[in-house]
Amino acid sequence: MESVRRRCGVGRSEEASEKDGGLVAKAESLYLTAADYSPKIAPSSGGERIFEYRHYTASPGNLERIHKRFRDHTMKLFETHGMTNIAYFVTDKGQKETDTVYFYLLAHKSTDAAKSSFDAFRKDPKWIEAKTASEKEAGGSLTVDMGVKSIYMKATDYSPMK
Repeated sequence: MESVRRRCGVGRSEEASEKDGGLVAKAESLYLTAADYSPKIAPSSGGERIFEYRHYTASPGNLERIHKRFRDHTMKLFETHGMTNIAYFVTDKGQKETDTVYFYLLAHKSTDAAKSSFDAFRKDPKWIEAKTASEKEAGGSLTVDMGVKSIYMKATDYSPMK
């Protein structure tokens, strides 16, 4: 086993870091492509900020309606309410949940600013109108129950995306 680990490039430092067990309990990979309306992903020189990763699970047949709503309304309204659109992704075809999952990344000045921005966004008459119209067309919510998840993140010290 030692010779296999050496041939695979696993050295003593990796062995030491895993002496009490692996560092990761489970790893999953998902291949993503930027959505056609995603801004170009670029490093920032604007100082520290908080990122928000959002994961949507669309109700059956509604993923394209979510894309339309973001493309036509949501992204502009996010900017109006102080949020920065970083990137929007779709899963590459043929993967698990290709027709139901949607991911995007926003940036905020702080978690308090994020909460304030979303509060104002949700009360915006333009958002209410867009949401109501898209849900009427779909015959209900575009996401499954509890289908929107949010995680706040801070860039690592070595990340070009600050």
